[in-house]
Amino acid sequence: MFWTVPTKIRLSPRDVLSVRTNLAAWLGAIDLPVDWLGLRYVEERMLSIHVRDGLPQPCHRGTSAGVFVEVLTQGQFGYGCTHVLTRAGIRRAAQQAYERAIAAARFPLFAFDVRQRPPATGAYRSPFRLGLDQVEVGAAHALGMELCQALRVAEAIVSTTVAFWLTETETYFGSSNGADIHQHTLTVATDMAATAMDGCQVQKRSDRGAMARCTQTGWEAIAREPWLARAETVGAQALELLDAEECPTATTDLVLAPDQMLLQIHESIGHPLELDRILGDERNYAGTSFVQPGDFGTLQYGSPLLNATFAPRCRGSLPATTLTIPACPPPKRT
Repeated sequence: MFWTVPTKIRLSPRDVLSVRTNLAAWLGAIDLPVDWLGLRYVEERMLSIHVRDGLPQPCHRGTSAGVFVEVLTQGQFGYGCTHVLTRAGIRRAAQQAYERAIAAARFPLFAFDVRQRPPATGAYRSPFRLGLDQVEVGAAHALGMELCQALRVAEAIVSTTVAFWLTETETYFGSSNGADIHQHTLTVATDMAATAMDGCQVQKRSDRGAMARCTQTGWEAIAREPWLARAETVGAQALELLDAEECPTATTDLVLAPDQMLLQIHESIGHPLELDRILGDERNYAGTSFVQPGDFGTLQYGSPLLNATFAPRCRGSLPATTLTIPACPPPKRT
């Protein structure tokens, strides 16, 4: 059973040559007095498979596509986007980007030029063999049903869930100064959980948390996982939580599981480093940041023991790539 998410795609070219031809045509259709112009076509397909208490749930499929437009004029960048993939639609998005750049030029904080957008070229593909189209949904449901049974290690387990999420993304980037980039990524995320109950006491244990097990790989990686052993461990730990003592009030060592660690990095490091928060643009929306412009290169995050590294060249990791858009090969950042 499937639920199909309605798509707004007007044009969905699949082969590289066709997309590059369209990008070139769209670039040529834009006549604006700008120093630089970039177009990024992104097409994303997703599939989610769920099993709850041994019963297959409706699958969700979705497809979306659009073009992101970026212009540079008067030392400022402006942005626009559209899902109307025609020359007229792209021109409207470019006009919006141009007007926003002109508006930003009235309050400049930094004067940009084309050096910030070098003409990078190249291609990147996630290390996968089986993509979304090769996923056997029936086999995935069967695996989920088997795992739900393995999670139910005792009568006290009152609910079990298993989920698989796959997202396949193709990105094509072209610019007025010759950039030409193609990226094709596939990410797979999994989770399973067991809920245990004893009277009024209810505890839930998951497989390190939803989205904690996520990587760039293909569906073939699912076959390599020790699923049954992990499911039995999750179920047993849910039972252990029923009898666990309350967390004491004390200063002590804390070990964070991957699901909490990725959330901690996202909230405590990722959000505060967002420039719109630092400059105050988001103060009435998402908030501000304790990081100030003068802190770059000098601010010590946490204790000297903290070491957070962004390493996109780590093969198979969620942010892995050999190219950034629109820029040069990504550096390792600490």
